[in-house]
Amino acid sequence: AVVSTQSTGGHPKGIGQPDFMHKMVLPDTYRGAFRDPDTAGEKYGSQVHTLIEDIRNKESKLAGFMAESALSCGGQVILPKHYLSTIYKAVREAGGLCIADEVQVGFGRCGTGMWVFETQGVIPDVVTIGKPMGN
Repeated sequence: AVVSTQSTGGHPKGIGQPDFMHKMVLPDTYRGAFRDPDTAGEKYGSQVHTLIEDIRNKESKLAGFMAESALSCGGQVILPKHYLSTIYKAVREAGGLCIADEVQVGFGRCGTGMWVFETQGVIPDVVTIGKPMGN
């Protein structure tokens, strides 16, 4: 099973979200349920525990968590501090991999660092890159 903040369906000719995908709530501190910048990241991130438990209850195992390091496909949502660190800790404790999607936001596009996940103080197990290398 995979947990993700990314879109997992919705294409008019698509089949929708597969059973093995579990989607997290968008961690939006502007319009979302948690808006305090000091606590929102941990509150949104802690929701991964419920998804991990749901996966275990289905007698399945967590493969990993995948998210853009800044949610460009979700409307340019900058992740609240401690969001990824909260999730990565829980995912790794459950035996999953942490995957940072840097295809659109990586290569120094979002500030002083090369990768946006650096702003969260985490090191993912896998980093996806691609088309930015050619731009």
